[in-house]
Amino acid sequence: MAVHPAGRTPEVLRWLASFHGTFQGRVPEDHSLWKLGSHLHLHLRDPGELDVLPASVSNFCEAFANLDPFFAREETANLGARLQKVSTAVSEHLTPRTSNCHRMTLVHGDFKGANYFLKQKGEGCTAIDWQWTGPGVGATDLIYLFCGSVEDEITDSYEDALRLYNKSLGVDGYYF
Repeated sequence: MAVHPAGRTPEVLRWLASFHGTFQGRVPEDHSLWKLGSHLHLHLRDPGELDVLPASVSNFCEAFANLDPFFAREETANLGARLQKVSTAVSEHLTPRTSNCHRMTLVHGDFKGANYFLKQKGEGCTAIDWQWTGPGVGATDLIYLFCGSVEDEITDSYEDALRLYNKSLGVDGYYF
């Protein structure tokens, strides 16, 4: 995945917030998009992936334990099991339904550095590759962006980035 310079993150967040804010709580019912925006939603994944998650994470950590002490930590090796326990509840929280319609917007569904462009001179951001667009919670685009397309210094101060996103969203009383 492409990583943009940390100084460009605010314009990416403002663009994403503007896109989400346009449809926040107003996703057209007659859209011809995916029922769930994102290819990463638990309902769209192979059920077997969740079954093997604890072993996959543990094996990954074991393979890299000699390279970095982080991977040798027991709590890191147990992350797969912890994720497996909460995955269904998180998935339900992110699934569009009447009870959470105020949080629903259209999401890009694959918002990573390879799917947006930044102007070479001045500010400006635009997205491409809309094949996974559909209803969802904007946080899904944000977390995908943060997992692979922003510099570590931004993820280290993620609360500042989230404040900028929420301010730029233009929706009163929004929460994830």
